[in-house]
Amino acid sequence: DIPMTADLAERVVAAYRRAYPKIRAYWRAVENEVRATGESALPSGRKITYPSLRIGADGLEFQRAAIFRRAKSEGFTNLWYGKLVENKVQAVARDVVFHQTNRLRKQGYPITLMVHDEAVLVVPDAAAEQAKHDCEIAFGSTPPWAPGLPVKGEAKIKEKYVK
Repeated sequence: DIPMTADLAERVVAAYRRAYPKIRAYWRAVENEVRATGESALPSGRKITYPSLRIGADGLEFQRAAIFRRAKSEGFTNLWYGKLVENKVQAVARDVVFHQTNRLRKQGYPITLMVHDEAVLVVPDAAAEQAKHDCEIAFGSTPPWAPGLPVKGEAKIKEKYVK
């Protein structure tokens, strides 16, 4: 609810970008990587690929998978540095959570459901406290490819799934 003119908004954006030049440099580095290779490498070793990457009228475009296309669309979607970096951040977050839930799976816990940054385990009542403890440890663990990454999780015991 802060009134802001277009001119003021542009000045705020420009001031932010001047104050944090490394962020702008990262945006450009990610975009240049995708332009050069058609993909974005993740710290985990996975890659985000952008099929049929091309330069369109508004910049970079890639062809979306058929299941994500609108009816009768040829399926090309615009890409810009903000979307590329958001994709990369979300993919890294997924890889962190995968590492953590895989740790639990290796301990014998069934991962019943994953929703973004959550995992749901269904365990007998008698095992609930131990499972909660193991979840807190797992969700505080850092993947080997991200040493020093600050992570922390919490666990709750519930009778049914509640978002």
